[in-house]
Amino acid sequence: METVNAGKSFLESLSAESYTPDGLPFDDLYSVQVKPTDEFPLKDLIKIPKNTTFVFVQQYQEPKESQSEESVNNESYIVEQDVSVVSESDTIDIDTTLPGFRSKLSGIRPLTVKQARWILSVYTMANNPYMNKQLISDSKQTTSDCNQTTSESPSSIPIWIPCDGQQPEDVFYMGGQTVKSPSGQISGIATFKVSCAGPITNKASLPSFGKLLQEHKYYNDSKSVVTHGYAEYDVFGSLTNDASLLQGQLSQHSSLKIECAWENVNHILQKPPHNAKATVSIQAVPGDTISATHSMFRELHTLVSFAQGLQTGQVNWARKPSEDEESLTDKTLLLVKELQKGTLQKLDESKISNEFFDSPLHHQMVSVPKREGLDFTERLWKLFIGATCYKDVIDSFNAVFQALNSGELQPMVHRNNVTQMAKMVRLSYDRKLNDVKLEENIPLELLVEIGIDKLRRDYITYFIAEKLATLSDLDFYTQSGLDIDQQLERVQRLFNVVELSLDSKIYLQLPLQNQRSLISDALKHYENNEHTHIHTFQLTLDAALFRNLYATIQPRVWKVEMRSPSDITSVYQLSSRPVFDHVSLSQSQDVSISLELEENLHYFSTSVLCGVVEYGGW
Repeated sequence: METVNAGKSFLESLSAESYTPDGLPFDDLYSVQVKPTDEFPLKDLIKIPKNTTFVFVQQYQEPKESQSEESVNNESYIVEQDVSVVSESDTIDIDTTLPGFRSKLSGIRPLTVKQARWILSVYTMANNPYMNKQLISDSKQTTSDCNQTTSESPSSIPIWIPCDGQQPEDVFYMGGQTVKSPSGQISGIATFKVSCAGPITNKASLPSFGKLLQEHKYYNDSKSVVTHGYAEYDVFGSLTNDASLLQGQLSQHSSLKIECAWENVNHILQKPPHNAKATVSIQAVPGDTISATHSMFRELHTLVSFAQGLQTGQVNWARKPSEDEESLTDKTLLLVKELQKGTLQKLDESKISNEFFDSPLHHQMVSVPKREGLDFTERLWKLFIGATCYKDVIDSFNAVFQALNSGELQPMVHRNNVTQMAKMVRLSYDRKLNDVKLEENIPLELLVEIGIDKLRRDYITYFIAEKLATLSDLDFYTQSGLDIDQQLERVQRLFNVVELSLDSKIYLQLPLQNQRSLISDALKHYENNEHTHIHTFQLTLDAALFRNLYATIQPRVWKVEMRSPSDITSVYQLSSRPVFDHVSLSQSQDVSISLELEENLHYFSTSVLCGVVEYGGW
């Protein structure tokens, strides 16, 4: 609050008697806010000191003549909404006779370029050590009176002003911040002009790189310029131009982005050179339809719904009964018969499984062999997952136990299969299996157990077969002695790692060494975090690994920074969406650009020009 008052006091004293060129008191025309730098709207374009503040100036909306007194009284009082924090218990007495009251109630809007330039001109004068020394002294006194912890006076806080973007200049922001000499004294002001245009739909509409350099040198009087390139590729966003496919009930979506940085840019939309560095950011959200593992997720989701039935007593069966389909009991009896005869390998797999859920770790874009050697409980899971009602499950289990008790069926179960069903199978070998009473939740509990064992074994086999992890790396996920809820939670965490692995392998084709590093980080992360914690994993790699990808999609963001020896930087950026939202541009398309023809572009350009006003005598 004190920082805000100090900054506001400084701005209100910018002009004689606190009046603007429009003849209105400054406080009645402008909203002054002091914000932390993490709220800086241009932080991806312009670097300002961290953990500090900046002044944000906007204009109060003019009142509409048709606005009734009742509607005015119902409006929220926004004069200093960000300036002073008012609790719900506070009361505010508003004098509606104050000048400018109605305009303050009507909202805020960006300034015209003329207004922004006037404020910046006075900001420049206020920081000039040869002018308005009393103003600077007063500002420092205000800072002292407010018990400020910052060492800088309110007038030296960076100032940023949103503009209306009107043609012909298309200016959307103007700003200023002090420049200091080697001795630490203010020696000048760096002023910024940020403009935006678009959409740009062909390369002919783009400026030449030489023109950008020439413009930068004009403002900075520098012959030596260092250039830095940046490109961001949104791999998942490039898979479709239909944004609706990415929308659904998920609050988050899987993302796979590659950010490349390099020096010595030589043309607009230059692809990352071989010596560029790339940062890969991968976020896998289970259930996202764009993920390569979406079909696998259906199997896990069905298991989770069965487990929830143990708590609620209600099960959402994944499939509806069909008159043309064999019953689950009939399929179970067929499985038992083939096992007894030893002819299971010759049986059509579709007759004893459910194709809708038949989604092992196998994808058409990745050579991952199907899991072989399923034991008896795993085969039961593949059948029972297609149950359409509780009676199906009970009848099918009864058929199995009848065959086990008779001694006619002695199926194989894995040695480390510790489910209740596996234990009962082993008892049947020696005719020690008693009659099993399938009462209350017992059938569902047996079903959930064999499902957990099956999926956990699927995931672990994948990591071992692909040489991505060792059994010791997976100890946490194979720990015994846990209750069903704990086991299911760890299986869900393991699935998150599987999804991360397959997405990176399919879409990035990462080398094995990099895949191992990614999986190692993910396994350790989920040892300490719930499966619902969606984390973004990052790898720093050579950009040359993705040169095939650069040839097929355009970057979502492409940017060049031009820096002079004085550290003054100009920026030119192309992005698939406008950088600003305070003024509407043409309708944007929130899609990444996947193109066969490079001429088919859809970009918004943003230009940041910086110049320095130096004070004499330094």
